[in-house]
Amino acid sequence: MREIKFRGKDINGEWVYGHYVVLEESTSLATPCIWQYGARRATPVKPETVGQYTGIKDSNGIEVYEGDILRVTIPEEHEPIYDYTGWITDYDIKDGSIQLGAVSFKHGMFEYDELRVLEGSSEGMYNIPLCIVENTEVVGNIHDELESTKEEL
Repeated sequence: MREIKFRGKDINGEWVYGHYVVLEESTSLATPCIWQYGARRATPVKPETVGQYTGIKDSNGIEVYEGDILRVTIPEEHEPIYDYTGWITDYDIKDGSIQLGAVSFKHGMFEYDELRVLEGSSEGMYNIPLCIVENTEVVGNIHDELESTKEEL
């Protein structure tokens, strides 16, 4: 069973992690908050930055959250070419690629959507279940500037 937790940015722009709660101050005013583990009170967060933990870690053991930007490395593949009898006669080399994509929750699951190809050709990876995407590295998120990836683009 995966751990259910969230993160969001507080009013100072710092990430806070914990349980997602909405505090209702009146019938017309509700404040989204993250209740940090071990805290005595909830921290108000910007609602557009709230993302749920996917239950998946990248290749470096970093937790992947909704809204994260992943660098995905797709290795070179050797696809067999068959003759009419079904014997392999040769191999077609399919170039690998490196791409950036975003994690989102759609269609009842966490998905990976290709944003930009850094190297090689596009694999057309859209609406791919995150659980089958391999060779990933969290490089940022859609709410922060991607300083480390700007240098590579």
